[in-house]
Amino acid sequence: MLPVFFGAWISIGVCMVALVLTIFIVRRSSATLGLPLAYMVNLLLIHLPGAYAFVISGGQYAGMQRNGDAIGQGTTLTAIGAMAFVAGAALAALKSDGHVWDIGSSESVLNSKFMIFCMVMGGILTFGVNPLRSVPTLGAALYFGSSIWMLMALVGLATAVRNRSGVQFLAWMGVVLIYPLMVLLLTGFLSYGSAAVIIVGSLAVVRVRSSLTSLLLVVALGFLGISVFVNYFSSRTELRSTLWSSAGLEQRVDAVSDVFGGFKLFTTDNPDHLKALDLRLNQNEFVGIAAQRLERGQVEYLKGRSFWEAMISPIPRLIWPNKPVYGGSGQIVTDMTGLRLGRKTSWGVGNVMELYINFGLFSLIPGLLILGFAIGWLDRRAASKLGGADPSRALLYFLPGVALIQPNSSLVEVIGGTFAALLAAVFLRMAWQVVMQNQEIPPVASHPQRGAM
Repeated sequence: MLPVFFGAWISIGVCMVALVLTIFIVRRSSATLGLPLAYMVNLLLIHLPGAYAFVISGGQYAGMQRNGDAIGQGTTLTAIGAMAFVAGAALAALKSDGHVWDIGSSESVLNSKFMIFCMVMGGILTFGVNPLRSVPTLGAALYFGSSIWMLMALVGLATAVRNRSGVQFLAWMGVVLIYPLMVLLLTGFLSYGSAAVIIVGSLAVVRVRSSLTSLLLVVALGFLGISVFVNYFSSRTELRSTLWSSAGLEQRVDAVSDVFGGFKLFTTDNPDHLKALDLRLNQNEFVGIAAQRLERGQVEYLKGRSFWEAMISPIPRLIWPNKPVYGGSGQIVTDMTGLRLGRKTSWGVGNVMELYINFGLFSLIPGLLILGFAIGWLDRRAASKLGGADPSRALLYFLPGVALIQPNSSLVEVIGGTFAALLAAVFLRMAWQVVMQNQEIPPVASHPQRGAM
């Protein structure tokens, strides 16, 4: 078992190096919204905490014996994938976009009306169109289009950090934290809101004065986030029994308050905390088991099948009613790992596992390299367009970039979501142009003065 722990420690170290390199890449770019860092943090969040819990506990806690070989191999594949993503993001950073716009600098000027438009439309699409979310294609476009609020929030938060304004920072933090709180109150899920907070906060983290401070902030905020998670996880069954009922807003608020009323920071001395990290933030075991079964010939590589399914996923069911592709990835996890998974819990195949089970390292490395380049390119383009004459053009890059940040989802969901986000961006841009046209002052007709010849 000792070689397994040693290998896991090395893989965790490589992942941390990938995090440091991502921070460096994002910091050195003037035109950025921080999306590559947001992906890296979200990726490591679903892999590293569980790996850390495994090695720090010696593989046993809360009466559980873990599959050490699988966790070790899964962590290694995650480290390889993380470095491939860094390489892709670095390649994207080499390409200059001509116009460079630095958020928070004295030269950067934002269209305040566009920022208000982003916040208003984000609120409407997030909380005001729930009945339409069940409509195929339209529901996906509305979901990813609602991310438009993040654009305003991340710019505001990053500007406050750059200007060292405590008042502005607290005000924007209040705006940012409203979203995960509302999502938790309405759905009982913490993951959706936390992913949004990471995306919004990534730019602010890299806009501090030094790279070391950025890294320390990521680690500190990660520790705080994990502490929030273990408190939530320990009471989520009781919490959801209230939130998934017909309880009123006051009862929902009381239920959430009860969970975090006795808030405790994460500690390795608490076996329940380690168990929580292993059960929900340890994709490595799934990855490792699938890899082992492939090596033993118990299952076969997908050989590009899921890539094909991802490519046809954007085709609307209105055009192809019997399209043999659906969102979700519980079945593929079951098929590749042989595990029987609980029906009441969502199980994501994740980018690392799905890329690997197609062609092994020959699809894992190129896949995450391409993903790193795509997110990096979209990030730079969005930042460049946001400071231009027509800031709405940034939506065409920002919303698809956000949709690509789904490290725990299937490729069908990632690619389908990206096209849905692009569709939403097109319509939101049209809406912005309509707003601007209606606000234009009509020209005053000139009339000859009375008496003029």
